[in-house]
Amino acid sequence: MVSAQGERVAELEEVIEGEVATSAVVNEELRSTRAQLTRLREEVRSRASDIVADATRLVDEAMGVMASLTMPTLSSNLANSSSIAHFISLAKPTHPNRKTGPKLTCNATKGDENSSDHDIAGSKNGETSLLKLDRRNVLLGIGGGLYGAFTSGANPSTFAAPLSPTFIACHDATDPDKKEIDCCPPSVMAADITDFVPTAPSVIATRPAVQLVDSTYLKKYKTAIEKMRNLSSDDPRSFTAQANVKICQNMVDNDTFALPFWNWDNPPGMFLPAIFKDSSSSLYDSLRNPSHLNTVLDLSYEGTDSKDSTITVIRNNLYLMYKQMVTQSTTPLSFFEKAFRAGETSDPGAGSIETSPHTNVHVWTGDPNESHGEDMGSFDSAGRDPTFYCHHANAKPVKVYVKDCLNTSVLGYTYQTVDIPWLNSKPSPRRTAIALPTAPTPSQVFPTTLEKAITVLVKRPKKKSTKTEKQKAEEVLEISGIQYNIGEFVKFDVYINEDTPDESGPEKTELLGSFTNVPHGHSMISTTTKSYAISEVLQELGADEFESVLVTLVPKSSTITISGVKIKYDNTKVSA
Repeated sequence: MVSAQGERVAELEEVIEGEVATSAVVNEELRSTRAQLTRLREEVRSRASDIVADATRLVDEAMGVMASLTMPTLSSNLANSSSIAHFISLAKPTHPNRKTGPKLTCNATKGDENSSDHDIAGSKNGETSLLKLDRRNVLLGIGGGLYGAFTSGANPSTFAAPLSPTFIACHDATDPDKKEIDCCPPSVMAADITDFVPTAPSVIATRPAVQLVDSTYLKKYKTAIEKMRNLSSDDPRSFTAQANVKICQNMVDNDTFALPFWNWDNPPGMFLPAIFKDSSSSLYDSLRNPSHLNTVLDLSYEGTDSKDSTITVIRNNLYLMYKQMVTQSTTPLSFFEKAFRAGETSDPGAGSIETSPHTNVHVWTGDPNESHGEDMGSFDSAGRDPTFYCHHANAKPVKVYVKDCLNTSVLGYTYQTVDIPWLNSKPSPRRTAIALPTAPTPSQVFPTTLEKAITVLVKRPKKKSTKTEKQKAEEVLEISGIQYNIGEFVKFDVYINEDTPDESGPEKTELLGSFTNVPHGHSMISTTTKSYAISEVLQELGADEFESVLVTLVPKSSTITISGVKIKYDNTKVSA
């Protein structure tokens, strides 16, 4: 008996020793894991810091691109209108009590770098008129601080794998007529590529609104482009090869010269700028739409000219700008575009300003008599027209993350400030709280080819219950699996709670927006996604309590196929 107990005690002691040994191993593994987690945490913090810095510079550039000066006297194209105030009065806020304006982060006061000596009626007691805000502050305000979303931690995929472009595997491309294009950069080993570091500029040049340039500036601009056109195409400074428009400065030996921007979101700029019309000028391009040389620019252009009056087109342009820059700017992804990450589709989804009006201006300017809409109307040839660079100076917040290059003053230039009348151009609903008609669900219709208008009844996700949840989440209508030929002009319109689309134009809330594509120089099937912010839209349509909403897609161009339509939440919403 004693012997048996002794053996049992020995067995237990052996088990205990084994457990102790195992515990020691586990403890060591835990210490190692803690150390690894600590290192990982520091790496994540460091990377997050870099991302925030990059995001800050990105927004700074966005603000710079939208910078402009006081609204001038109307151009000769608008001679039939009494004053610019006439156009502004056509687009008064539908909801004057909505605090879109006061919520803008505005630092422009008399005497500082954003101020102007020209006041607009309505500014008083040191307040800044809605029409007199620096564009940097406008974007900050309408997004409520777009930076914030990058630091909120609401989007864990921010830390996905980075892109790894291959610089040594470039091959020549072909134009739409199958002619080879030598568009590769000089041969270089990846190890020889270094980060761009700007040198401190001795002078800050100002990019003027193109409709405001004087004769002295115009002479310099023409001279610069003429010299660039005369250079051999293999000269990196030539107009053909150039990729850096700052070349213009050394062509005229003037470091105060800066490229102008085409101010097409401001009524006086909603025409082909006069400086590009002189056929004897280096700024002239023969491949432009001859019907548009003296007509108002339609920012919703879809291949056929509007029959509306000049005043109506301008008014609709302002409504469109409000939708794209305010209504559709509630989250970083809806405004800037969806993130492009390694291993994912190469066309994840463009932002609001990228698709329209950016694309529409390209197609409106190009010559429809050319086989591919050259020059501006085709992706491969757009850079041959000097208007291309002025257009992009106004349209595109730079989307590349290059250290310190998104603060334009670091690069030696800034933007002239003009008025922003679209801030007073909020669309209004055609109807509210309508009884929705019977319609199929998305699963009953998609995937399908969009050959005619399609209407579906889309179920909404479970509503956010708390005030905090609602503030952080934007309800988003997502149209997925948009498959189209990138070599063709593509456009379709999207409506919500509208069963008669012809009744709702740009001035109505029901028209959410459009999907568009600038034709590329070759045919290729691409698949992408388009999203629309709808939280505020549903409130204004009296549909905030609806369980489902009516969505109508109306084709305006080439054949498109669509895989699905759904509503979800984007949790990166920023406060207004």
